[in-house]
Amino acid sequence: MAFMEPEIYKGEAYLVDGPNGTDCVPLDACGDLGPGVPIESHSYTIDCDGVQGVGFRYDDPTDAQETALRELAARLSDYIENKPEAVWSIERKSGFLARMSAPGYMDATEWTMHDTEQEAADYLRDYYGDDEDESESD
Repeated sequence: MAFMEPEIYKGEAYLVDGPNGTDCVPLDACGDLGPGVPIESHSYTIDCDGVQGVGFRYDDPTDAQETALRELAARLSDYIENKPEAVWSIERKSGFLARMSAPGYMDATEWTMHDTEQEAADYLRDYYGDDEDESESD
């Protein structure tokens, strides 16, 4: 990705989890949708086709919890791949947001959230490669 450059900054985002994966929506893109996500969740283990993972959701949501989740998902619908009615959970998180971006163009990868700036930089390098390594092999 020779024309793409890493973009990393400290901020907050909504992490929206559903059947199409986890969407990371920075607050500066969608706006602050309230003092905190009104969805409290807890950890559980899932098994999808033999692959273990960890996710967040209610075991048995109340009607109010389900309604709050759907309303917030609908407000984020312009920014997510998951359909609002299919969203499993929404979490508001602070950390380091990272993506690859093409300066002067609208091209960019999806945002991801990381606990440290170094983790964000390592993720971008590992996932998208390092242009310096590519130029040495030419």
